[in-house]
Amino acid sequence: MDTIQRALQKQQGKTPEENVYPIRNDIDPAITDELTEDSVIEEFDLKAGHVAENSIGEILLEARRLSEGDIELIRQVQQDDGIYFGEAALQLRLLTKEDIKFALCRQYGYTYIDDGDSTLSQELVTLYQPFHKKSEVLRLIRSQLIVGAMAEGKRVFAVVSPGEQEGKTYIAANLAVTMAQLGKRTLLIDANFRTPRIDKLFSVNARIGLS
Repeated sequence: MDTIQRALQKQQGKTPEENVYPIRNDIDPAITDELTEDSVIEEFDLKAGHVAENSIGEILLEARRLSEGDIELIRQVQQDDGIYFGEAALQLRLLTKEDIKFALCRQYGYTYIDDGDSTLSQELVTLYQPFHKKSEVLRLIRSQLIVGAMAEGKRVFAVVSPGEQEGKTYIAANLAVTMAQLGKRTLLIDANFRTPRIDKLFSVNARIGLS
């Protein structure tokens, strides 16, 4: 917490009321424990924002999740400690993990769903946790398809395996999401006649199907 104290001390010259910096009390309780650890965020990589950290602040300012004073304080802590914008904001308890995910998704153009939204299945990791390592792997697969098969004009792909419960539905559904996140028109067809699950993952009516 020394970092926060140093940052607040640099606000000397303001009125006592202004010098008492507001700390959010609605922060995710899990973050309190993480503040004492080296790794502040495990679910997604804050380094993804290092290319344009200023735009993260601008996004959150526009969304009214930060004030200009907040951004100034975060940048001061960021500079003093040599950490990323999001890490400094979490240390100051000015943002939650959800706030940072919101900003990063806006910055990189990823569509995402709040963790508390149970409309779709949590298996759609590319929607719920777009910066998770699993999502990064799925985007890597997408990239290989784009520069390889799709560059040759191929537009139809099948996700298959010799046995059951080997992740075919999971891969197909999340791969389709990554394609759609690029703005590409994407049609996902569940051809698993024995144990179809695509409708359950996306909460759609399965009355009309491939057969």
